[in-house]
Parts: sequence; structure tokens; C-alpha cells
Amino acid sequence: AAGELPQPALSASASASSSMPTTLPELPKLAPIVLAEADPGALQDLDRVLERLTAPDAHTRDAARASLSEVTPSVVPAIRTRLLEIRGSIDRKEAQGLLDDARKAGRKSMKGKDKAAEKPAKKKPGAKEDADDDGDWLEFVLASGRSKNDSWKDLVKLLAMERMLTNVGTTPAVRELLQMYSYFGELLRIDLARQVNKLRDKAVPALIEGRQHDAKIVQKFAVKELDLLGRTIPGEAVGVTDPQILTDIMRAYGRTRDVDAVRVVLSFCNSERITLREAAREAIAAIGEPGIWQLRDAYLNQTGNKAPRDFTWDRIARELFGMYDRARMAEVYKLMDEGVEFANAQKWIEATDAFDKVLARSPVFE
Repeated sequence: AAGELPQPALSASASASSSMPTTLPELPKLAPIVLAEADPGALQDLDRVLERLTAPDAHTRDAARASLSEVTPSVVPAIRTRLLEIRGSIDRKEAQGLLDDARKAGRKSMKGKDKAAEKPAKKKPGAKEDADDDGDWLEFVLASGRSKNDSWKDLVKLLAMERMLTNVGTTPAVRELLQMYSYFGELLRIDLARQVNKLRDKAVPALIEGRQHDAKIVQKFAVKELDLLGRTIPGEAVGVTDPQILTDIMRAYGRTRDVDAVRVVLSFCNSERITLREAAREAIAAIGEPGIWQLRDAYLNQTGNKAPRDFTWDRIARELFGMYDRARMAEVYKLMDEGVEFANAQKWIEATDAFDKVLARSPVFE
């Protein structure tokens, strides 16, 4: 009729586009860790805070300390740059003496304010001497006010950057905390352990990677801290609630090629979350040949049949991922077909509803 708008219809080719794919998915590659360059602006901001923290005036130092929580992930590369500089300049023996004196004075001050502090603190498993350090080391060192001493300034900056990294709390930030232990050793060990305890699950991905750190002391530290957090074995490590942390854990197992984690990682290879699913598959691909027997077991559980003997590890992995995709997407393709039928019948409300459900289930559905 005159004045009516033309009604669109989906072609047969459009309907056919919703057919379930039969080709096997490719294995995604796990990207290497790339250390970002420090942004000049972030370096300037960091330097301003560190300068104020080491100023002669106590009020200036206190104000700067309060700003340590106001940090963003962009500060991490800047901190890495400054840590390398301090690593080459600090007088470790003098810094250790200054720290010991500040801790003694700080504990004495705390006991004077709170009689309850005279009671021996109940030690946590593995805590040992850590139990005596309930106060904030940065607060103790700042209170000593040795602003004309270069070692004191370096020590303040180290403790401040520790806290900045803890406040950022990302996996790259925790990697830098572990790197601080490799650089400065026993000077910071106890305080670094306390920062990890504050971070808890946020520290797990970097600690998993840390078990294969170049420095042996970091490897031992990472193993111990994972045990204290109750995240030593893969089944425990994945018991986190944050999807980003879980994604980082998947990649951590891939980077360390942890064969013991293959079964757990496989359980996330069919996740509804795209980023988590991709990270788990990247990990399986990175572990590769050593995980073939776990892959064969998963194939048997999925199909009821043993994988053919001539199937390599990557062929089995692709077959598994293809089966996962088909099972997960079956409902999506069904909804797509229904939407096409409704659209061809000019039932626009029903078609829109079906297509909305498709995109809700699979936002990148072609």
C-alpha cells in the first residue's frame, strides 16, 4: 500500500550463517610479559611524592604519606625505574641500622601508648619474628626524621613505593614487590611479607610466577607465601572470586608450564567469560606436550572414547576446545535460527528478543 515502509527480510544466506562451525579452533598464544616504559608524567608525580616524604618538615612528610593511596597502575613502571636507581645507590648496612633503630623506637612508643601491647602477640604459623612488627615500618622510619641522611631517604622511598604497589594491587604491581625482594633481600623481607598478606588473593598470580623467579630467595619466598595464603595447589589457587585475578592465575600457570595445573586449567577452557576462557586456553597451549596425558584423560571423559594414538597434544586440545564450543554455543545457534525465522516472518518483536538473547549469551557472535 502507498506510504508503507518496505519490510526487510533475511536471506537464505543470512540464515545459513548461523550454522554451527565444524572447523577446529586455533590454539591462542600466551603473550609474553612486556615491561612498559615509565611515563614521564608518572615519573614526575612519583618524584614529587618521594621528595615530600623525605622533606625536613614533619607536616610535609605526613601529608605526603597520606597521598600514597592515591595511585593508579601507571605508577608501576615509574616505581620500577626508581627502584633500579636505589638498588645501585643505597648503603644497605647503614639502611639496615637505621631501620632497626626506627623499629625499636616505634615499638617502644607503641607500648607506651597501649599497655596491651606488652602482652606477647599470638604468632601466626610461619610468622616467627614477624609477630614483633605490628606497627607500620614507614611510620617508624618517618618519625626518626633523618632527612639529611641519604640512606634514610632511600629507605623511606623504598617503604613508600612498597605501599604504592600494594595500593595498586595488580599482578604487575605484585611482580615488582617480588622484584624488590630480589634487589634488597632481608632488608625488606618481613615488610614485603606483610604487604602480600594485605593483598591476599591479589598476590596469587605473581606468587605462582615467582616460584620460577631467577632469584632463589624469591622462589622460596613465593612458595612460603602461597602456603600461608592457602593457595599452594592449583585447586586451592583458583578458589578466588575476582574474574581478573582468576584470569591472571590461568596465565601464570601457563607461563610456569605447570603440568600439575592442567586439569584445573582445562575446567575453565569452556567458561562463559571470554577473557577467562581465552586465558585458560592460552595456558594449555603454553604448557604443551608435557600435559598430553591430562588432555587424553579429558578427551576420554568428554567423548567416552580414547583419543586416537596419532593425535598430538595440540590436536587433542583443539578437538576438546571444539567440543566445548559446540556444546556451549548450541543454545546460541538455536536462538539465532529462531530469530532469523521470526524476522523472515516479519515478527519483529520476537526476532529482536531472540537476537538480544544471542548477544547476551555471546556478545561477539558474528
